[in-house]
Amino acid sequence: MDLLSLKARPSVGRACLRSQLRRSRCQACQDACPLGAINFSKGLAEIDADTCVSCARCLFVCPTTAITDLTPPQRAYRDGVLIAPFSHIPPTPEELLLWHDEFRIRAVEMDADEHPGWLLSLAELNLRLARLGKPAWTLVSPPQNSVNSGRRRWLQISQATACTAAVSPAVAPAGTNLAIGLDTSRCFLCGACAKICPQQAISLTENELTLDPLRCNGCKACENVCFPQAIAIQPSPSAFPVRHAVFRATCSSCRQPFASWREDASLCPICQRHGHGMREA
Repeated sequence: MDLLSLKARPSVGRACLRSQLRRSRCQACQDACPLGAINFSKGLAEIDADTCVSCARCLFVCPTTAITDLTPPQRAYRDGVLIAPFSHIPPTPEELLLWHDEFRIRAVEMDADEHPGWLLSLAELNLRLARLGKPAWTLVSPPQNSVNSGRRRWLQISQATACTAAVSPAVAPAGTNLAIGLDTSRCFLCGACAKICPQQAISLTENELTLDPLRCNGCKACENVCFPQAIAIQPSPSAFPVRHAVFRATCSSCRQPFASWREDASLCPICQRHGHGMREA
């Protein structure tokens, strides 16, 4: 039996937002795939395993880590610097953000002319780091006596000082330039957006609703689950966490506890919409 045939083929699991939410139009994995190996059939994401080369870019952009049977790439580093060999397909800025936080990487040692894709990812990374108030990465020229070819550069790595590792996409930060808009005149404070948000960019407590765009990655799960369409994710040149005061009350009609934007609220959202004791009936 061919052992290769036993290898699990990459796929998209039920954690995918398109599987959870009928209105979801998330296509982060498809946008990140350089070979067009991810497509949608009847609204659900599918990976063509024959086209996929296991670059794992989709792993780092999926907001719910729904991609299965793909392994994050191993990369070499030394003294806070990523070093050769470099993958032909460049990493996503999301992956590099993890290297920044998990391994404190602050530079890449490479010839920019030989790796233009990596240079573009580095530029996108530094834009995100600037928005997050974190130190930027630098580009370091390889030693003069190193082999020029990226395919042979690994021969020059000193085993005494270099390491190889991979980062976990399960803790991928967002760092995108987005704002979470909320129309409080529409919002019922049901908490569905906070429950569905995979990045915990929205939280609802007894006294406060917090919208943290620095955690948001633009998956729009909150938009898709919001029945009154009170929330919207929009591009923003600068966005900061916003906190709204929340008050707890008891409905004078149905006697059920509810959350409100007003301290003096007396009717819950359901009873406001239905008169004559319909909820009690």
